[in-house]
Amino acid sequence: MKIAKPAKDVPAALAKLSGKWSGWMCDKKACDVKVAVESVSASSVTFVYAFADAKTAPTASRLTGKVSGGEVVAKAGGSTITIRLRPDGKMDILWQKGRRWASGILAKG
Repeated sequence: MKIAKPAKDVPAALAKLSGKWSGWMCDKKACDVKVAVESVSASSVTFVYAFADAKTAPTASRLTGKVSGGEVVAKAGGSTITIRLRPDGKMDILWQKGRRWASGILAKG
């Protein structure tokens, strides 16, 4: 993975998404999640989403999401992944598939 520096015309709140993030999702923080935001523009973000838990082998997908209202929304195999920067500098992440969902918080680094 190569992280590209955001262009100067990218809004600061979006530019701060650039880089590698890790943390948790799911009930009781049971799922390990990593996100590498490779490129950011004013209208789209390309990132690698990696996920694993005790029942699921590690899996990774490269996604391109559309920017809408400060959030990035990407589709992957019937699922929707939404990421956004929090006021505290961490990342919110939400995975949805039908009525199922999981959310979590990621930190940079």
